[in-house]
Amino acid sequence: MHNYQQVKRDKLKFDIPDPICSLVFNLLLPTSNSAIYDPTCGNGNLLLRLRKNFDAMHTGTNVVAPSLYGEEVDQVLVAWALSNMNQHGYENVRIIKNDALLRPGFVENNQMLQFDYVVASPLWNQKGYSRNDYCNDNWNRFRYGIPHKSFADLGWLQHVLASLNHNGKAVVMLDRGVLSRGSNAGNKNNVELTIRSQFLQEDKIECVILLPYKKQPCALTILDNNKITEKKGWVFFINALIDSLDIDHLRSSSQYFQNIENAYHKFEEKEGFCRVVKHTEISHKRSNIDPYIYIAYESKRAICLPALATELGKKDQDNVYRMFSYGIYEEPRQDTIIGSLPQSWRVLKIKEIALDLGSGNPQRKVSDSDYICKEWVQILDLNDDLVSQTVKMSKYSSQMPILDRIRPKHTVMIAKSGSAGKVGILDMPATTNTAIFCIVTDKEIIDPYYLLYYLKSGKNIWSHIAFGTRDGASLTNELIAELYIPIPSLREQKSIVYRLKSNGSKAEH
Repeated sequence: MHNYQQVKRDKLKFDIPDPICSLVFNLLLPTSNSAIYDPTCGNGNLLLRLRKNFDAMHTGTNVVAPSLYGEEVDQVLVAWALSNMNQHGYENVRIIKNDALLRPGFVENNQMLQFDYVVASPLWNQKGYSRNDYCNDNWNRFRYGIPHKSFADLGWLQHVLASLNHNGKAVVMLDRGVLSRGSNAGNKNNVELTIRSQFLQEDKIECVILLPYKKQPCALTILDNNKITEKKGWVFFINALIDSLDIDHLRSSSQYFQNIENAYHKFEEKEGFCRVVKHTEISHKRSNIDPYIYIAYESKRAICLPALATELGKKDQDNVYRMFSYGIYEEPRQDTIIGSLPQSWRVLKIKEIALDLGSGNPQRKVSDSDYICKEWVQILDLNDDLVSQTVKMSKYSSQMPILDRIRPKHTVMIAKSGSAGKVGILDMPATTNTAIFCIVTDKEIIDPYYLLYYLKSGKNIWSHIAFGTRDGASLTNELIAELYIPIPSLREQKSIVYRLKSNGSKAEH
């Protein structure tokens, strides 16, 4: 018994938070006498919460509650789930030990059972399934494409779709990276791009909701096997990310979840929060279905005034926040796209304050006798401060024009992948690799050190807009270029830099 209880405690970290369980219920609103299926049910918590919410909604009525079906590979979790259901006296429950992705567990007359509702929270970026596992499927579940061996997410999504009946609907919790992997211009035949395109072509995706989860964003993807006419050819996007990336901080915020539910059921646009997007527009963005691409934040402060996410102490945090939202001088205030700012300040995008933007390094076809060496900045050289030396030098042909790729001193740099959002500023001319975005500022508009401090103060906020997994998140040139920056006068910028430098930064002019 001791070992069993320890296993239960170890597995609680995979439990879906109650607010998300309730949100899933309120999005689906299961009908009486229906069937709900979870192919990755774990300890059955999500199914249990759906049933509890149904009972609460129909208290005092004689409606027949939904039947519950679940599959789980871990026998301990299966026993736990059945125990939970028995404790609540729930009948019409079938939970079995099985790996649903390898073979469906609910089959009759060699046909998969299909359900009114499917909910699922598969492990993100799951490995261990081979091409043969998908190709040997007897139920034609993976007709949209064979997922990459390192990412089973879209395999699970296809299984969910195959498990829906003609009018069925599903909510699946996916890693944010699933929404966009393969959509950048360099990937011409990415399998995940192909699979997403097929979901869109057959009009199975009704809605994608981006919201905070356990230290990183997650995507609630809603499938509808038979959309009503008004929704055909469209996808509804909701961007519900806020300052906190941890859903536990929102447990007491019923209004937050109510806003999501209301938006979904009304299927109406609200600026900065939700938008209805036509398939043709999504196609032009190479089937990228990340809501951030289509919706700006309702509270731009989550990105544009990033001091709340700084790693500084509370006292310094307040000081940094004040510097970038109140400045040095007392003056009347104005409402802007990024919140309240001093009246004399402007708000510009990075692309509007730069003389040059971009990433990449010159070609390096060299011979042993005909080359020059140049400092070459990699992500590991970025230190959120002055970059005065690099780990590596790079060789370039002396016969090739590389001057257009040598970044001048005071270029501000941002890591696009790996340590996405890590920053630095060049203390000498240098070249950079393709994973670094470079900003040569217009010094008549913005002091490069002011930009460095601004980006540095909110580096954790980049995880709000980076694509991919927490360990493999990446930023695009387009996202960085569109970032809003508060712009005081040059004199005030230099004063802000001086004060922040006095608080402990090492950067020097």
